[in-house]
Amino acid sequence: MKKILLYIILFLSGIDGAWALPIEKEGMSIYSPSLKQEVSYSIILPEGYEHSDTEYPVLYMFHGIGGDYTSWLEYGNVARVMDKMIKEGKIQPFIMVIPDGYLSYYSDTYDSSSLYETFFIKELVPYIDNNYRTRKDINGRSIIGFSMGGFGALSVSLRNRHLFGSVVALSPSIRTEKQYIEEGPQKGWDNQWGRIFGGVGKNGKQRLTSYYKQHSPYHILSTLRNSDLKGFGIMLDIGDKEGTLCESNEELHRLLLERQIPHEWEVRSGGHDFTCWNTALPKAFRFINEYFNGKQSGNSESSLPNETPFYNRQIKKFPTEKQNVSLKHILT
Repeated sequence: MKKILLYIILFLSGIDGAWALPIEKEGMSIYSPSLKQEVSYSIILPEGYEHSDTEYPVLYMFHGIGGDYTSWLEYGNVARVMDKMIKEGKIQPFIMVIPDGYLSYYSDTYDSSSLYETFFIKELVPYIDNNYRTRKDINGRSIIGFSMGGFGALSVSLRNRHLFGSVVALSPSIRTEKQYIEEGPQKGWDNQWGRIFGGVGKNGKQRLTSYYKQHSPYHILSTLRNSDLKGFGIMLDIGDKEGTLCESNEELHRLLLERQIPHEWEVRSGGHDFTCWNTALPKAFRFINEYFNGKQSGNSESSLPNETPFYNRQIKKFPTEKQNVSLKHILT
């Protein structure tokens, strides 16, 4: 009888080991003095976290408009994707943190009425580092985001390059200058953009406030020197049925090409949804993993002929959507 019980225990233990998964914790919270409220977040700890003393890199995950701290878990199945890739030897284990981003574009508002970026940089990142076993070097942190979160991932990481070594933007909600100054209706523009970056009630070029330019990925990358991005990894991924986002993302891609800034760029079949973003996840995780492992982009002072900031130069006419698909390539 004792032998039978022992076999049962060993059998069940084997099952448990075979089906062990990362630990998903939803509904965690941190009080933010900057936002003057509790902010919810989810965290995913890799298998084995609780039984080791390893320090893990951290991937911060930003959601889009209408989402929250559960979106990546509910629709992205990111824990299982990570776990499968780890067990296949394609990536190393890492921690994922998904904060509630509200309708913030992950930025402080121009009038300081809401200080989301301040919360994220000065409160949440230090909190995660102090309460979990994390790597605290630049290459040990990355950000990925979709839609509004893609804008935020680019803006926050580029503005805080002392903290992050790479960024992945999936269908980032960015605008060309023409789109930004012409977008309507006015009430919708005011609620989505104007209240954050200034210019409520404005039309035309008056919308292009200096505060917006400080946070717009396109304008940030227009003013940085190539050497400022040495070793910093950028990946852009978008579906070919994204409508106006195809044009704005293509413009950002062309800017990076003309600046000779190494980046990965892919136009895949799909639209503005998790069907497309889930398809992009394995490549995104492999890209981020390379920077977690200390990959450098290959930039050097001697190989950067275009050191003059690229600003207000004309971008050539965009290819059609059908042509966009043929432009898939990697520049590294």
